[in-house]
Amino acid sequence: MRSDRGSGFTLIEIILAVVILAAAASMAGLYASTSMGRGATATISFNDELTLRNALEDVTVYYKGQIAAGTMTLAGVVAYVNANHAALVDDANTGYVSFSDTDGDGTYTPSSVSDVYSAGTALLVTLTSGDQSLGILFTE
Repeated sequence: MRSDRGSGFTLIEIILAVVILAAAASMAGLYASTSMGRGATATISFNDELTLRNALEDVTVYYKGQIAAGTMTLAGVVAYVNANHAALVDDANTGYVSFSDTDGDGTYTPSSVSDVYSAGTALLVTLTSGDQSLGILFTE
C-alpha cells in the first residue's frame, strides 16, 4: 500500500509558520508606530533649524553688504536683527562679548553677554526657534 504522506503541510508546520509570522508582524508594528511618532518631531526640528539658518544667512548678507559699502557698525547689525528677526532673537544670549586669556594658556574665554558696546568687543547674535538655537559672532 502506498501512502500520500509526501504532499502538503502538517498541522505542526502550519502552526509554527503562523507563530513566526505573528511575532514578525508585532515587531514590525512596534517599529512602525515608533518611527511614525518620531518622524513628526524630526520634521519640526528640521523646520526650526532651517528657519534659523535662513535668518542668520539674511543677517550675514546684510553684514557683508555693510562692510562692502563701508558703513558697517555693530549697532547697525543689532538694529537690523531686531527689525527683521525680532521673534527669533534670544535676548539673554544676544549682545556684546569680549574674549580674554585669563590664565595665560592660550585659550580665550568669552565674557558674559552685555548690552553695552566697547572697543574690542564682538557682537553675538543668538536666534532660537522651538528647541533649536544658532549663534554667530560679528566683529568690526
